[in-house]
Amino acid sequence: MGESSIEVRRAQARDMAFVVELWRQLAEELAGRDDRYSLRQDAEILWAKWAGQRLRDEDSLMLVAETGGDYVGYLLAHVDDSQPIFKMRRHATVTDVFVVKEQRRKGLGKRLVDEALAFFKERGVSHARANVLLKNEGAKAFMEKMGFGDFLARMWKPL
Repeated sequence: MGESSIEVRRAQARDMAFVVELWRQLAEELAGRDDRYSLRQDAEILWAKWAGQRLRDEDSLMLVAETGGDYVGYLLAHVDDSQPIFKMRRHATVTDVFVVKEQRRKGLGKRLVDEALAFFKERGVSHARANVLLKNEGAKAFMEKMGFGDFLARMWKPL
């Protein structure tokens, strides 16, 4: 099935169970790359509650991608405010982009990100950042292809 037969639309409350399932797949992939992403037992419930709040927030965007009744991807992003000391206070943050393995490398991730960036640009947001696990080389390469570049490194040290 081609990328053009996939519908990308803004998520609704009725989509949440499917989005949570996609998020669980993403979470498992991330935990498989770095055990610091291992989840609590109640993580799915907590994430669903948090994501449900984002669904109702006008400064957030959740997109779903579906084809033939199957959900094959989602994106979650929101507006963040920087500290008041910076000239550029507002920026969009893309927290999740996930496409099921069978649909990857067909342009769907690009459609999701492009639509999200257009959404935020229409709202006067001039910049976006993306959360990418550095051990996820494919995701890093994808976001670089989408025009994102390195800006800030988050360092980690076990105690």
